Amino acid sequence: MIPSQSIRLQGFQRALAEFGLPLHDDWVFHNPIYEKGGAQMARRFLQARKRPTGLCIVNDYVALSFMVEVMRAGVQVPDDVSIIGHDDQPVAPYCPVPLTSVSQPVDEIVGTVVEMLNERIAGSAVAPRTVVIQGQLVERQSVSAPPRQAKRR
Repeated sequence: MIPSQSIRLQGFQRALAEFGLPLHDDWVFHNPIYEKGGAQMARRFLQARKRPTGLCIVNDYVALSFMVEVMRAGVQVPDDVSIIGHDDQPVAPYCPVPLTSVSQPVDEIVGTVVEMLNERIAGSAVAPRTVVIQGQLVERQSVSAPPRQAKRR
């Protein structure tokens, strides 16, 4: 597994634990992060005995290829599965179903890194620190509420 994927998985596991939800190992797709990976994810998703109702996918291009492949197989987005991508690429609103995505505030990230580097170059006695910069959820039509479970009698 690529180290960045391991970090993402840890964050995903932490978020599930915060809400008291189990991790289903068969819902974690380890694939290349390119478009081919989205098609591979779609094949595994389509073969799954029990499918998740929503996926957060590593980037918009992988999400797009996943979306196209599952739709070709007759899966309805977002009625059968909700999809969220990352990076909010210019292609996101033009996907077959406009893709909900998390933006990456690149200008803010770059500005912060340059500021920290300049402090270091200037010899400022700044202690190492972690800076959290949050992206924004850009809502489009690829997400809906999960279907209600039929009441058991």
